[in-house]
Amino acid sequence: MSDLDFIKDKELRSTLENSIEYIYALFEESKNGKKFINKNWRIWRN
Repeated sequence: MSDLDFIKDKELRSTLENSIEYIYALFEESKNGKKFINKNWRIWRN
């Protein structure tokens, strides 16, 4: 995510990227009228 290149702390950047991805996934699912399924998104995988 090049918009976050200014963040040098790797853990903080990763947390922000995951949060943005999660919010975007929720948004996309809500547009489709589908129920959000946690296991389908990378953020929930370790």
